[in-house]
Amino acid sequence: MDPQKKCGKKSRVRVPTVCTVCRRRKMKCDKVKPHCSSCVRNGTTHLCHYEEQPWASDNELQRLKEQVFQLQEQNVELKRLLNERALDEAAPVGDSTGFIIPDQPASDPFLELAENFDLMLLKESKISHYGSTSYMSIVAQDPILRQVFQKFLDVKAMGIDFGKYFLYDQGFIPMRNDECSITSNNPMTSIFEQVTGSQEELVQSISNVLPPRNILNALIDHFFAETYAFVPYLDEESFRKNIESLISSTPEGKTVLVLNNASQFVTIATLLCVLRFSFLSLPVQTPENAHNELIQTILRSGVQVPPTYIEYAKACVANAAIFRRPSLKHIQALLLLRLYRFYAPEDGDESSDSTMFLALLVQMAKMHGLHRDPSRFGMVQDHATALLWRKIWLGLLHLDAMQSLQFGCPLLIDDEYDTELPVPSSLDSAMEKSCIEAFVKLNEVTQLMRSMIKAASKIKTHPKRSELDTCLRKLEHTISKYRSIEDLTDLKSPAETFLSKTNKVKELILKLQLYNLHSVFAFILMLTCDGGELSSFQRYAASTAESTFIIFRFYHYYARDPACYNSALNFEAFLSASVFESAKRCSQQAASLCLRDLAGMFNISRVLNGFNFEDSKGLKQWLTPLCPEFTHADHMLILIEQSVKYCSLLSQRYFVCWRLVFVHNLFQTFLETHYPNKFQDLDAAIKRYNASSIDGKSIDLDIPSLTNDTKLFFGVNKEASDLWQQLLQDATDYMDSKVYKFDSITDPFLKGSVFDPESPVTLQDFDNAMNFNTNDSTYRAESSKDMTHRSYSSSINTNDSTYRVESSRDMTHRSYSSSNNTNGETTPPSSTESGISEGQLNNMKFMSTDVAQEMVSNGADPLGASETMPTDEDLAIQIAHSMFGTSNGTGF
Repeated sequence: MDPQKKCGKKSRVRVPTVCTVCRRRKMKCDKVKPHCSSCVRNGTTHLCHYEEQPWASDNELQRLKEQVFQLQEQNVELKRLLNERALDEAAPVGDSTGFIIPDQPASDPFLELAENFDLMLLKESKISHYGSTSYMSIVAQDPILRQVFQKFLDVKAMGIDFGKYFLYDQGFIPMRNDECSITSNNPMTSIFEQVTGSQEELVQSISNVLPPRNILNALIDHFFAETYAFVPYLDEESFRKNIESLISSTPEGKTVLVLNNASQFVTIATLLCVLRFSFLSLPVQTPENAHNELIQTILRSGVQVPPTYIEYAKACVANAAIFRRPSLKHIQALLLLRLYRFYAPEDGDESSDSTMFLALLVQMAKMHGLHRDPSRFGMVQDHATALLWRKIWLGLLHLDAMQSLQFGCPLLIDDEYDTELPVPSSLDSAMEKSCIEAFVKLNEVTQLMRSMIKAASKIKTHPKRSELDTCLRKLEHTISKYRSIEDLTDLKSPAETFLSKTNKVKELILKLQLYNLHSVFAFILMLTCDGGELSSFQRYAASTAESTFIIFRFYHYYARDPACYNSALNFEAFLSASVFESAKRCSQQAASLCLRDLAGMFNISRVLNGFNFEDSKGLKQWLTPLCPEFTHADHMLILIEQSVKYCSLLSQRYFVCWRLVFVHNLFQTFLETHYPNKFQDLDAAIKRYNASSIDGKSIDLDIPSLTNDTKLFFGVNKEASDLWQQLLQDATDYMDSKVYKFDSITDPFLKGSVFDPESPVTLQDFDNAMNFNTNDSTYRAESSKDMTHRSYSSSINTNDSTYRVESSRDMTHRSYSSSNNTNGETTPPSSTESGISEGQLNNMKFMSTDVAQEMVSNGADPLGASETMPTDEDLAIQIAHSMFGTSNGTGF
C-alpha cells in the first residue's frame, strides 16, 4: 500500500461501550444501564456512566420531546378528571344550584339515541341521513312537531319507493362533453404551465370587476384593521407580499391581474374573499357609523363588492389544482370560502354539500399535517406560520363540531391530534393577541360540544341518561362563567375600545352557541322520558324552556332592529349569522313548548320561578301577559308572531330570515287547523282590554288587526321570495367558462343601504348623514336612531312595552301591512301566487339552500328536474377534474 495513502487514511474513532469506572480499573463490565453490576456492588454508581454514540444526541432529543408531549397529554387528562370531580362535588344530588340533577341509578336507563333519533329523508334530490342531534330527527321524534312537519316526514305522500331509489342516480349534476384527458387525442397539459384559453378569460373578467387600486388597498386595510377579528386565518405580511406580486395598475388607476402560472389562482381566490368580507363589515345601512376616514373613503367611492366575487373565487380555486400539492395557502382559501358560506347574507349553511366541502377541507388539513403540532417539525420554526397553523386547525375543529350538531353526523376529526393552542408573541399586534385569547375560549366551547356530540352519537354502545346529565352540568357550569347578555350587548361605554367591543361580540356568539347546545340536549332528554317518568319530563322541559326562552328573547329584540345592536361596531353580517342560526333551533323548541301548553301537557307559568341562569333575569316579566284574558301560551304566540314579522322584513336582506318565515308558515297552518280562530280571539281580547282600560293604558300588538277572512298573520315575503328565486336562477353553473354571467347576481345585503336606489339615504347626502365625529373614543357619532334605541336591559324590564316596538325604525315598517293589500290587511301570498303548487310543497326539499329553486313557477317537477344550481359538491368534483386536465387543455 502506498505510504502516503496509508498516512492520509482517516483513523476510526471507537466509542467505548463499557462504563467509565470499569474502563479505568480495566475490569470486566456487564454494560447494564443505567449502572453496571460492579459499580452497584462497590457503591460507585455516582461515577458510573457511559459515553454516548455520536448519533445518540439526536435520538435522545427526540425521546425527550416525546416524553414532554406524553406528560402534556397526561396533564390535560388529569385536569379534565379534576374538573369532572369538582363539578360532581359542587352539584351533589339535592343541592340548591337549581341546575340539572341526575337521576338515581335505579332510574338511569340506557338511551338508544342512534336508533330512535335517526331519520332518512329526500333532501336536495338525494337521500340524506339525519342523526340524533339534527333538526329533522328531533322533529320526527317529537309527537307535537311531527304533526306540524308531517308533509315532509310522510314518505308515502311523496310516492317514492326508497328501495328502488337507492339504485338510481340521485344527483342532477349536468354531464359535460369534455373527453377524458387520458383517452383524448390532446396531450394532458400541466396545470403549472402558462395561463391560456379560458383561464385568461377568467383573469380578464376578474380584472374588470376589481375596484381601483386605492380602494382595493383601502378594503384590505379595513379587513386587517377590523374584519380580521372574525376571520383571523391570514398572515397580513405574507398576504400583502403575495398580492403585490400579482397586481398591477394602469396609469388611470385601474387594477390589473398579472398571473404567471395557475397555482397563483389560489392567492386571487383569497383576495376576492378578503374583499367581500371587508365589504360586509362596512356600515352600508348606517353610514353615520363610519367612524374613520378609511371607511368614509370606501363608501364615498361608491365601490361595491357583490357576491360575484365569491363565485369568481370558486372558479379560481377550481383552476389552482389544489389536489396536486395542497399547501397552507390552498387550505386558507378553502377555509375562507367555507366560512363565507356561514356568514353570507345571500346563502345558507344547511345543505349537504357544506358537509362534503368541510370533509374535503379537513382531509387536506390532515394531509398537510395540521393535526400535529408544528413544534414537532424542525422545518416549521417561523412564529407566524406556527400561529396560523394552530388557528386553522382550531377553526376546523369548531366547524366540525357545529356541523355535527346541526346534521347529527359523526365528527370528521377524531381525538388523534396534538395541535396545541396558539401562543402569543411579544411581537404580535394587539389585534392578534386579542384573537389568540378568543381562540382559547373557542377551544373550550369546541371541546365541550365534541364531548356531548360523541356521547349522543354512539351506535354500538348506548349512553346512559346520567352521562348526558353530566354533560349538561358541565355545560351549565361553563355558561355561568360567561358575562351576561346584558353586559355583552352594552357597547356604548366611552371606556370601551374597539378590541374590547369585538371581544364582547365574539363572547356573545359563543354564549349563544352554548345556550343552543343546552336547549338541544335538554330537549332530547325530555323526549326520551317515558310516560311514567313525569318528574324527569318536567325537569328536562323546564331546563329546555329556560335556555330556549333566553335565546328567543334576544332573537326577538335583535330581529326587531339589528342596527341597534351593531351601532357601535359594523359587524351586523357576522353577528346576524350566529343569532339567526340559533333562532332556527330555539324557534323549533319554543313552538313545541307553546303547543304543549295549549294542549295542557306543559305549564309555562310553573317553570318560570325555577329559572337559574343569570340571563333569566327579567324573563318571567317578559313572558307574563299584560292582558288578563291571555295565558302564557297566548302571550308566546304573540311574541312568535312579532318575531316572524321582524324576520319577514329582514328576509329581503338575509336568506336565513326568509327560511325562518317559510318554516313558521307550517306552524301557522297547524294552529289554524287545530285551533281555528285563535288569533282572531286574541285580537278581540286585546280590543276589549283597550276599550275597558281605566288608566288609559293600551296594548299595541305592533301587528295588523285580523279579520275573519285572514288565515295567517304573515306569509312568506313575496318580494323576498322573488329575490331569492332570481338569485338562484342567475347563479347557475359557477364553473361555466362564460364567467361574465356572474355580473347578473344581485347583493341582497345592500337592501336599504346607501347603494339602494330606494333607500332614503343616498351617496349624495352621505356627508350629512354620516355626522362624523373625530373623537375616536366612542368610534361613532350619536344619531337619532340611537336616541330611540332602548338597551337590552331596559327592554326586558319595561312593563308597558311588552307588545310594543320602541324603535323609530319600525315606523317605516308599518307599510308592510298595506304592501300587498289596499285595504290595509296583511294577506300572505297564496301558493299559486308565489309559484308554489300543492304538489311541489309535498315534494319540496326541506331545510335546503336549493328550496327556492324548487319553488319556481315554471311548472317543473322538483323530483324530475334535469338541472340544479351547482353546489360546493360540484366544486369538489371540478377540483378533482383539474388533477387530470380537460380536453381543451385548460382548467375548465
